[in-house]
Amino acid sequence: MILNKKKFIKIFKFGNFYNNKKINLSVKKIEKKIIKGKENALKKIIKKYDNIDLKNFYLKVKNVKIKSKTKKIIDYFIKRVLYFHIKQKKFFKSWYLKNKYYNIGQLSIPINKVMVYVPGGSFFYLSSLIMNIIPAFVSGVRKIFICTPIKNKFKYLFYICKKFGIKKIFRIGGAQAVFSFSYGLKKIPKVDKIVGPGNIYFSLAKKKVFGNTGIDVLAGPTELLIIFDKSVKKKKIFYEIMAQKEHDIMSKIFLLSNDIDSLKFIYKYNIKNIYLIFCKNLFECIRLSNIIAPEHLDFFVKDYKKYLKYIKNFGSIFIGCKSTEVLGDYCSGLNHVLPTNSNSKFSSSLGVYSFLKFSNILEVKNKNNNIIKNSSFISKLEGFKYHSKALYD
Repeated sequence: MILNKKKFIKIFKFGNFYNNKKINLSVKKIEKKIIKGKENALKKIIKKYDNIDLKNFYLKVKNVKIKSKTKKIIDYFIKRVLYFHIKQKKFFKSWYLKNKYYNIGQLSIPINKVMVYVPGGSFFYLSSLIMNIIPAFVSGVRKIFICTPIKNKFKYLFYICKKFGIKKIFRIGGAQAVFSFSYGLKKIPKVDKIVGPGNIYFSLAKKKVFGNTGIDVLAGPTELLIIFDKSVKKKKIFYEIMAQKEHDIMSKIFLLSNDIDSLKFIYKYNIKNIYLIFCKNLFECIRLSNIIAPEHLDFFVKDYKKYLKYIKNFGSIFIGCKSTEVLGDYCSGLNHVLPTNSNSKFSSSLGVYSFLKFSNILEVKNKNNNIIKNSSFISKLEGFKYHSKALYD
């Protein structure tokens, strides 16, 4: 069904990915078992859900040999992502303002302990490890713990971890991984933040521990929105859609265009979870895109420069027909951990800043200054007499 703008807004509901009662109940049960039964309960849960009978919860990272071509390309991938995040860090340094009365500023302090999760499932997400580990490393996180339920291809994880001085890979998946590292067990450290993509069980567990432990984002199924005009080849749009569908059959696709023929071309393929929206012009497309606030936004428009300033909400944007969202997944250097479910209206991609906390600092050198005088006046206005006394003590 091809919708116009008004019909789309009327029928489209931003469903809450996290309201599944059955899965919520299952996640709560896992949490209770781990809190009560600690390591013994965790081993039973791993056996049940991951079919792994663990003697130890982790593997030691070893020196490995991989094919020279594979090694070269992984190194290139790492180099690109490192370059992007090292550049990013320059904008998040500590700063100070000094004068004869006081010093004032902000400290940029790395988080101490972080768990990075690498999902299992049908695919091996080498890229997820790189995308999560590098901003943590660049920000200066002291201890990075890797956790994954995968059962093979460890040599690639070993190769990457070795580069960043990581010595252990914990073999725990899903909600149980989140609860173990959030609460801490005898053999599993309590961390300050948990990052990385996972399934709905993993995401619901992250939501549950937030407040006890920091998290990156609550990610739902991946999303792609494409705004395009008639200058774009129809096959380009089709391949972009199918590349996104390779991640997850539940991934959401939005096609917004003023070209009805291209929308009809895509419609005949009967692709699941796809919205095709016809708009009178590209400004309508942009207004609707800002409402949807997608994870990924392809802007495939011939004269794109005059429109860019109107686009406000997206995780990452890929501009012009030579670009593709696939480059955001891999070697462009951009981080591919992005907000979903319209969260790009208020959330950012994973970055160096995700592993930093910013703390304020003040040093008063001379009490005869306006910040003390005016603070005293405001404190009296609010009725706090001891605030005023403390200022001049």
